[in-house]
Amino acid sequence: MRYRRDDNLLNEMMTPGMVVVQAVEEEPPVEHEHEHDNSEIHMAKSDLLKAHKYAEKISAMLDGIPDLEGWTASKITKAADYLSSVYHWLDYEHSKDMGGDGMYNMGHESLKGCGCPEGEECPHD
Repeated sequence: MRYRRDDNLLNEMMTPGMVVVQAVEEEPPVEHEHEHDNSEIHMAKSDLLKAHKYAEKISAMLDGIPDLEGWTASKITKAADYLSSVYHWLDYEHSKDMGGDGMYNMGHESLKGCGCPEGEECPHD
């Protein structure tokens, strides 16, 4: 959004030194549906590698401590839920593009309707 100076607007209400600006709407950039930005993929892979490294380190640290503060456990749960959401969305899109039903099984014998393995905790329940 750009701003332009409007000296004639509300002159009778202004005191010396005041400036009035008016918002000017700009056209949003046109995004083409089929254009892809490879930098997003590169950034996502970099972030996933970083998350993987921290997950391994945190897992090792948890073996040596007696308890965990609630806020830290909450952050771990949120991170796992975010990654799960992205995985399930990408899995669905990939399967849809390949003519499948959106249940990419990664070696699990039985999957719930959301794609999570049976018998394991599911953030979608």
